[in-house]
Amino acid sequence: MKKAYQTEQEIQQFLSSQSSTVALPVQAQLISRYSNTALSELSANVNSALQIGRNLDRHLLSQDKSNVWVNTEASKRTYRSDYNRPYKQNLTLTQLGVAQALNPNVQIGAVLSHSRANNEFDENVSATSRLTAINGFC
Repeated sequence: MKKAYQTEQEIQQFLSSQSSTVALPVQAQLISRYSNTALSELSANVNSALQIGRNLDRHLLSQDKSNVWVNTEASKRTYRSDYNRPYKQNLTLTQLGVAQALNPNVQIGAVLSHSRANNEFDENVSATSRLTAINGFC
């Protein structure tokens, strides 16, 4: 009969004693199709929001002194994680920004962003998502 481990320390000790060639399954291999799709979709939506922030940061750090600017970007990426199976995302992002310098070190402005993503998840599940956001900065 196998020993039942009572504490986290006993479990950690057991796991550390195992050969490094023993592969323990990760969550991505264990979850159901529906759970995987939900986690992948959440991840895809977060990636869309983060891309809006990255592009705004890139514009602000570019020292571009334009009062009005437009940015359009398309990306095609594959995302992998221990928590969900890989998925592909084709993202198109368009941003329209306005800014006004208050002094040489400070500017105030806003950016309207619209992204559209076509996502291909595991097990032939696909989805399209859209995100429209208005962000202000100072």
